[in-house]
Amino acid sequence: MSSHASLDEQLVSAIRTALGDGLRSVVRFDREDWAVCYLRSDVDQSVGGRDALQAWFVENERLGFDSAAAYGEYAERDDVEPAFGEYQLTVRVFEDGLVGRVIVGDRGVLFTTDRMALRNVEDAGQAARNVLA
Repeated sequence: MSSHASLDEQLVSAIRTALGDGLRSVVRFDREDWAVCYLRSDVDQSVGGRDALQAWFVENERLGFDSAAAYGEYAERDDVEPAFGEYQLTVRVFEDGLVGRVIVGDRGVLFTTDRMALRNVEDAGQAARNVLA
């Protein structure tokens, strides 16, 4: 099994444990490449396959590498208030679903869900961070 396949399985397992059947998709990405790790069958049919909407999401969420680095620098400063600590996760809330993005170093994962409690999405983000770390 390739290291990417193993990582993909770990990400899907960790995120799905937190989100259950509400999980729509999991996409692993870095600055150069991306791969769909999981796509729920009804989502696969509705967006016309694995690449259509996911490519757009990845290009948008890659912008997070710069903001994650900036927030990392901010978190390390002692002279800034309020102190928020280390960047964990970005959540985008839509009428019928959510997008979560986690970036650790040079790797990231985004996941999409049906509408659900933000606490579940936060748990999924922490689980993804643990896998990527």
